[in-house]
Amino acid sequence: MISLVDEQGNLYNTADRKVAVKVEGPGLLQGLGSAKPDSEEPFFDDEHTTFDGKALAVVRPTGAGMIAVTVTADGCTNQTVSIRAH
Repeated sequence: MISLVDEQGNLYNTADRKVAVKVEGPGLLQGLGSAKPDSEEPFFDDEHTTFDGKALAVVRPTGAGMIAVTVTADGCTNQTVSIRAH
């Protein structure tokens, strides 16, 4: 789950923005979406606009090892999470 939050951790849901997801290591971005009912953005792109400050990235492992998932958005600090795939 991707959530736009402010410095205090409050959900920033009043100004949606495009987020980009990059996957490194033994995994791939299977889908990215926001549940916005009228969105025409494809789920298979690596960029998508948030809806009410949220989006969802689905990452599928392709082998064992560490997967790094980095999310970027204009005006936000880049965030990276590591996932260990077995």
